[in-house]
Amino acid sequence: MKKRILGNSGLSVSAIGLGCMGMTQSYPPYIPKSESIALIRRAVELGVTFFDTAEVYGPFINEELLGEALEPYRDDVVIATKFGYDTVNSKNDSSGRPIALSSRPETIRQAVEGSLKRLRTGSHRPILSASR
Repeated sequence: MKKRILGNSGLSVSAIGLGCMGMTQSYPPYIPKSESIALIRRAVELGVTFFDTAEVYGPFINEELLGEALEPYRDDVVIATKFGYDTVNSKNDSSGRPIALSSRPETIRQAVEGSLKRLRTGSHRPILSASR
């Protein structure tokens, strides 16, 4: 599998990544959890090291799925997740997804801490990058 370097950090990931949103959101019917885990792990076996998710996919379910599936490979893969919705104080749409955006510091802290827990990355330091 070809690799790509992300930014100036030297972080190397597979040229092909796996976006996991459709496993828990937007494209029903969803495959069973066990099949999603098998698919993610097969992707790792084939050389994929870059996985994409977001706290709002599910909400939260997609990060939990990815955390479980990638736990045995955690030192060998990179997970990108996204945030920006106020999942605590927001009204939800008919699917249960939050609709209010928030970039308040306390919302960001809660989102990052929640994602790290769901992704089972407690012993890993996140790489945070923001434009100013």
